[in-house]
Amino acid sequence: MLNPPIPLPEINESLLRAMRESSRGDWLASMAGLIHQTPAQIKQHMELEHTTPGPSSVTKCRRAQWFPTHMPEDANTPPEEWIYAAAVGMLVEPWWRMMLCRADPRLEVTDFEEPLNIAPGVLGMPDGALENISALVEYKASGSWDYIYTKEDGLQKNHKDHIAQANLYLEGADKDWCLIIHNTVAPALVRWLKAPWVGPKGQKKRDPNFRYPFFTLNWIQRDPEYVTYLKERLVTLQEDQADEELAPREYDPWTDRHPCQTMCRWREQCEAAG
Repeated sequence: MLNPPIPLPEINESLLRAMRESSRGDWLASMAGLIHQTPAQIKQHMELEHTTPGPSSVTKCRRAQWFPTHMPEDANTPPEEWIYAAAVGMLVEPWWRMMLCRADPRLEVTDFEEPLNIAPGVLGMPDGALENISALVEYKASGSWDYIYTKEDGLQKNHKDHIAQANLYLEGADKDWCLIIHNTVAPALVRWLKAPWVGPKGQKKRDPNFRYPFFTLNWIQRDPEYVTYLKERLVTLQEDQADEELAPREYDPWTDRHPCQTMCRWREQCEAAG
């Protein structure tokens, strides 16, 4: 196995240093410049052609992906909190770009001008390229427990979808490494949830000095065999969506806590279908 372009501890420390330094001196000027650039970056993202299925959803349950393409348009509107979370995640990406560039010149992020051809009928647009080290970068955000579980148990257990998406992007861009930055959108809540209780009996409180990382870093290396499997699965998903017959489920909504009982928008319809 090849070594990643830059060791993760080195990137982590350089990012923390860049954050500390950015809070001094030209902080206001930097934020003003960031605000000026953000609308154009968001506009570019919103204008992209998104395909269904796509790289980010390839590992999702087949039935969960069948429902959106066979339901009335008004039934496809996601919950308001999901819309909010997506907006917050999108708005923080320009800040991460700035931090990466300040952390290390090798981590300067450039945009893709056109979507990548992932597979027949499937397009994808990575969040950015790290051309100086011939790698990609992806930003991921989540709330409290999802972030904690992912940090402590790893992407392989909690977010195989991120690994799959990165592999398909790497294949489309013909690169070997993708840096995934995963942050929590609720660092104060995460810190409180993880802080130990301190103080005498009857007066215990959460340790106010406790610190917990609010972001994690992962290198994903392209796995050709896994990419082949994912491309075959994309074909299956496309066939599902072209068929009026209900696609098979891949989880049990009555017994599988994740993803059925915690994250699936279509659980009620899935159970009703039997």
